[in-house]
Amino acid sequence: MMEFKKKYNMMLNSLSVQMSVYEVTEKCTANVEAENESDGYSVNAKSVLGFYSLDLHKPVTITINDENDAKLIEKALNKKNISYTVVA
Repeated sequence: MMEFKKKYNMMLNSLSVQMSVYEVTEKCTANVEAENESDGYSVNAKSVLGFYSLDLHKPVTITINDENDAKLIEKALNKKNISYTVVA
């Protein structure tokens, strides 16, 4: 069985967007990573301190490793009108 992996690229350039994304990643069952790909810096997106250590002036890539978590993330992003691109 292949391992599930889906990546979302987005800008988290306001406090309300940051909190919305953090709150939904916190509800995910599997590991969720957030990274500034240009820096190669990756953190646990379910850790508020890790999440806020990212450079939020640059695009952030959220990596989801569970199909149900991916559905949860997409539903939350769409509900909050947070723009994102699926990159993998």
